[in-house]
Amino acid sequence: MNNFQAKIDILKGIEATAYTVCLKLLADEGAACRAAQSALIGIFRDPAFWNADEPQRNRFVLRHCFSVCSSQCKKSAV
Repeated sequence: MNNFQAKIDILKGIEATAYTVCLKLLADEGAACRAAQSALIGIFRDPAFWNADEPQRNRFVLRHCFSVCSSQCKKSAV
């Protein structure tokens, strides 16, 4: 298995968590899906995530989801 595939497998493992967090924050399935996708892309691009251990990675997921959801709420309020 190559490095890229290993990263994809890790992201698949946190996908449900990201969606659940976004759904709780946004209370809209479509918006939560888009937010989770954006958060996962941000996580994939963040080298600090890949250097972190498991407990720290969980915090990264929450942080990225909260950031994306906050941005979406600000955009929809305008």
